[in-house]
Amino acid sequence: MKKQTFSLRRSKLGTVSALVGLSIVGAVAYTDGSALAADTTPTSTNATESKTTVTKEQLQDAEKKVLDTKAAIEEKEKKRPELALIAKKANSEEKYAAEKLSEATPAAIQKAKDDAAKAAEDVKAAEDDLKAKKTDQETLTKDVATKQANADKANTAVDTATKKVQDLENGTPSLTAAEKAKADAEKAKTDAEKAKTDAEKAKANAEKADADAAKKVTTLNNELTTKKQALAEKEKSLKDLGDAPQGYDFSDVKFNLGADFAAALNERAKLMGENDPNNTGDGRANELNTRNQAEVTANAEKLKQLAKTNMAKNTYTNTTDTREVDIWNLTADQKREINLFGLHIVNQIREQLGNPKVKTTVGMEKFANEAATNRNNAKFQGTTNPNDPTENSKYKKVLKGSSFNYANYDYDGINAAARANGLSYKTDNNQNQADIMQVTKNPRDGKFIEEKSYPSLQEAANPKFTMTMGQLKEYIFEAYKQKMFTNDEDFRGSNYHRKWENALSIGGSIAFRKDGEGNKLGRKASEYNATSVTATVSVNPKQFGTEYYSNLEIFVHNFQTAGENTAPGQDTNSIVLDPAKFNATEIKNDPTAAKEYSAKKQAAEKAVKDAQTEVTTAQNNLDAAKQYKNQLPVAEKALQDATSKLTAAEKALQDAETNLDNLRKGISNKSDEINNAKTALETAKQEAEKAKTALAEAKAKLAKADEDVKKAAPSVIFKLAAKNEAEELVRSLENAKENYAKAKADKETADAKLKELDSCLADKHTELAKLEEEYKNLLKQYIGNLTQPGNPELTFTEEVKEEEIKFNVVEELDSSLKEGERVVKTKGVTGRKSVKTITFKSGNTVVDTAREETILTPAVDEVVAVGPKVPEQTQPGNPGTPGVSGNPGTLEVPGKQETPGASEEPKPKPGNPGSQKTPSTTEQPKAPVQSQVNAKLKALPNTGQSENGVASVAALAALAIAARLRKAKN
Repeated sequence: MKKQTFSLRRSKLGTVSALVGLSIVGAVAYTDGSALAADTTPTSTNATESKTTVTKEQLQDAEKKVLDTKAAIEEKEKKRPELALIAKKANSEEKYAAEKLSEATPAAIQKAKDDAAKAAEDVKAAEDDLKAKKTDQETLTKDVATKQANADKANTAVDTATKKVQDLENGTPSLTAAEKAKADAEKAKTDAEKAKTDAEKAKANAEKADADAAKKVTTLNNELTTKKQALAEKEKSLKDLGDAPQGYDFSDVKFNLGADFAAALNERAKLMGENDPNNTGDGRANELNTRNQAEVTANAEKLKQLAKTNMAKNTYTNTTDTREVDIWNLTADQKREINLFGLHIVNQIREQLGNPKVKTTVGMEKFANEAATNRNNAKFQGTTNPNDPTENSKYKKVLKGSSFNYANYDYDGINAAARANGLSYKTDNNQNQADIMQVTKNPRDGKFIEEKSYPSLQEAANPKFTMTMGQLKEYIFEAYKQKMFTNDEDFRGSNYHRKWENALSIGGSIAFRKDGEGNKLGRKASEYNATSVTATVSVNPKQFGTEYYSNLEIFVHNFQTAGENTAPGQDTNSIVLDPAKFNATEIKNDPTAAKEYSAKKQAAEKAVKDAQTEVTTAQNNLDAAKQYKNQLPVAEKALQDATSKLTAAEKALQDAETNLDNLRKGISNKSDEINNAKTALETAKQEAEKAKTALAEAKAKLAKADEDVKKAAPSVIFKLAAKNEAEELVRSLENAKENYAKAKADKETADAKLKELDSCLADKHTELAKLEEEYKNLLKQYIGNLTQPGNPELTFTEEVKEEEIKFNVVEELDSSLKEGERVVKTKGVTGRKSVKTITFKSGNTVVDTAREETILTPAVDEVVAVGPKVPEQTQPGNPGTPGVSGNPGTLEVPGKQETPGASEEPKPKPGNPGSQKTPSTTEQPKAPVQSQVNAKLKALPNTGQSENGVASVAALAALAIAARLRKAKN
């Protein structure tokens, strides 16, 4: 515990004024009560050392600096919660996106799609069920209407029978009324006959309409089947077109060997022959040393002279193809074009030498491009020198030494690419697939390619240059030209027998590129070809004047290999070892065929689109036809009703006629008639009761049907929502990669902003501590100037300890969880705070205390996901939602933070879904505290507040000094 006089955190500018006011009473000697010791047990000692005079202006200026710094800190701390919340949200979103990304496996996506399809089927089933229930509802509605009509009819019959009884009992009805009743009955019969005739016509029309509709559905169904078959045929025709041939026009690229050179080169191949039978293992050995040496020498000289002529006459310039290319980062289309460009040259050479043409394939092109990539990426083993401008590259960048080093051939990269693509391969500084060509000078001007000067070695090793596709093709043409016409210079001394070996290899005339004969029977000729290109930056580390120089060296690979060959001993030749790894799909280049293919494809695609439109139209027509509702049942019901009405009308007319006849005849037996009428009335009442019962039953069935429809409708809505949710899951999984990349970037941005703010706050806190210390020293000296050193009375002690801050528990509804289930999404973190208590004593009496709290580590809320809750019944005398006092229904259940000076922690109520056992707050003082001081702190009221503790201490000091002055005066 530090024994200090004041704490400047949250203080007001009135502190200095309170102290300066002491001068009004009079200057007296006073002992400084602020023993600024190190972290030791506090004692009430009083310093008596003399101090430098401190002015009021100095003290005010020091306090202003402290307050300004504090204000700056508070301003920045206001921003931190928002930044922390943004960072926390970004972190959660990044985790969620990462979870979705980890979940977004092909299997998961497929499952989500399957679930979405199943949900769609569920929706369809629910809709069909609802439709069926509505149909039942409509049928029952009509049945209720029929039963209602029957009930009304029965009630009418009761009324008629009742009236008849009444009429008979009240006297004989008038003849006029009976005649009118007969006339009305005759008219009703006529109307009923007409209604029946109309109903019969309507029934006939309905039968015809229903038959026509059924026939139309059959016709449209057949039409849809025909359209679908036509669509399938069009789609098959489009698929049968296959891949489009390449349409590069290389007609201007002419590589001419000349008949004499071609003949001499083939003669060279015959002289070299197969490997010497006496060879002990050199795979490059041949039979040249067994031939007539005069013929060998003459052939070599002839080739040399003819080659010079060919070097001069074979030129290729391309200034029209100005597309820019990056030789180290060629696109797939650019690599394809270069491969076919090289194939065009190779097949011209082979054709002039009388050898069959080779073809290129997807697998061969992939192998060639990977070999170039391996060369670009190759590094030296060991620790990279950070000052090495070549970045430890083996081939991409090379420093020229005293021996004029240059980038060698990347045998490891070639063999690795061959192995990866199912081709034969070798080890060490050897390979059996490629003829490697190197171009160092620009054929246009004879100068080194891209040779330039730079002010630094680093810039020379990282040149910025642009190259067109036309220039790159010129370099490739030059590479083949040099390999075909200057190859003899590559082999001297002990390798003399290999002169023209590479030219013969490219042209397919050398033995190992042909079908084997004799003891080489079983070997197959080269079948596949591929060309790839890369480059080396050649850097001169020696400075010339103030400049460094570098230039570009172009490396062209020509790869040739035979196809699959399982004959014994052929694995050392250029063959396909593993067909499963080698894609033998041929890449064709035919500009004319490409144009024809494009036209055919457009026509086929249009045919497919038109056929699809016709299928859609046919399907729509069929669906519309199926919506037709048969009219016959309604027409039959109408005819039945009309027939019943006619029968009733005929009966009514008969009754009216009988009644009239009876009246006219003067039937005397009125008593029998009354009895008969009463019997008829009773029968009518019984029929009415039956009709009433039937109507009630029909209404009950209709009510049940209404309830079924009411229950089925929400099911459709819920299943539709489930379908939408399943489809949304499919979209989220398919877009998981893009969503995760964005969430990760947002998280990094939010973390960086929060880190920057925390760093700034740390600096400000350091600055504040320094300014506080300066202010304390000035304040101590200023008070010392106002007191008497020989008579100390006032002392100040400062106690600092750390306490925990409880975290809140926040609940979030999660519909994916079961009812009552709880899952912790974010673990709560307990924070810490620093509590500083300043005790002011006069002698041994505690005058007052001031308390100040500083947040060291903010608490982090614990987030708990809970399943859907069922509303609980409110208990009598306990309104609101259980567990959330004073806020019914809330989902946030905060764990209360400890109030400074509080003596008791509130206990969570039973049944509170958000309650959680929060770690108890444990005081951890930085240094021992005297029990007497603690006792007085507990006993005395805490009148000081964290925001004005310093002002309180200053005011108390002023009062105490004033009291001593009055005592001295008395």
